[in-house]
Amino acid sequence: MIFRGRGLKKEKNFNVQVNYILDNFLVQGAITLIYAPPKNSKSGLAMGILKHLLEKTSFYPCYLDFDNPIVSLADKEIDLFIEKYQGQFDYIHPDEICMEGHEALSVMVKDCKEDPKKYKNTVLFFDSATDFCDEGNDNSVKKFMHKLKILRNAGATIILLHHTNKTNGEYKGSSIFRSASDNVFSLTSEVINDNEDNILLESKNARFGKIRHSAFHLRKYSWDITLINYDDYCLPYHKREFIRDIRLSLKKAKAPLTQTKLLESINKQKDDKHSRELLNEFAGRYWEFIEKGKSKLYTLK
Repeated sequence: MIFRGRGLKKEKNFNVQVNYILDNFLVQGAITLIYAPPKNSKSGLAMGILKHLLEKTSFYPCYLDFDNPIVSLADKEIDLFIEKYQGQFDYIHPDEICMEGHEALSVMVKDCKEDPKKYKNTVLFFDSATDFCDEGNDNSVKKFMHKLKILRNAGATIILLHHTNKTNGEYKGSSIFRSASDNVFSLTSEVINDNEDNILLESKNARFGKIRHSAFHLRKYSWDITLINYDDYCLPYHKREFIRDIRLSLKKAKAPLTQTKLLESINKQKDDKHSRELLNEFAGRYWEFIEKGKSKLYTLK
């Protein structure tokens, strides 16, 4: 048999460990698919990850943007970002290389076939999937994802941005996107103001055991990202506001507060049914209480 004796060897092939570039979210040497509706901070998150790579890691990023026009990049001050980090990464755009997405990808695949470790310690961003294949054609998507796997096998970490469809909020096109990706996230964003977003990433499919729902705070234009608690930011704004106010009052208090005093400290009435329900809902998670006679005494958890 032609492959007899040529199977994987434990001592040769498995001397590796899973490296999370961003905890519980971005795995080195994996294909991560992130999808969201248009204008929903996909590219913003990608820029935040890009800046994190440049400032906190030794990875070399390459951002292939075949989606956004030059005028949009200038409006987002990407030109200033490129100038600041010139020589530390590549921002590839069709206006510069005069190729379509599928042509650029084919060049990269040919390149790494000549050097099997060509993309070691490289992070490749593809923005977006639509510009590199016919998303609704299984055969086209299969070929596209196969090429991404070749790059992955040559050492690349791949982040693939994609759009949702108009019917159920799932990603557009072929089911092969999901099956061929290592980790899949659905992205939603919450606009805080003109310069800040909270970004929530719901894990939809994961090949790695420590992958979790994730969330980031993004400062646009500077492209700083900060990891935040996903569970907190999945809550409706009024609940998050309530939690913040209660925690602040308990932090300022020099002694445990009764329920009445605690509610009064945030300008709520002691018989406010909704506020009392919220106190019970988040007890044990953000604060604790003990019962003393007919009173409840609250402290920070």
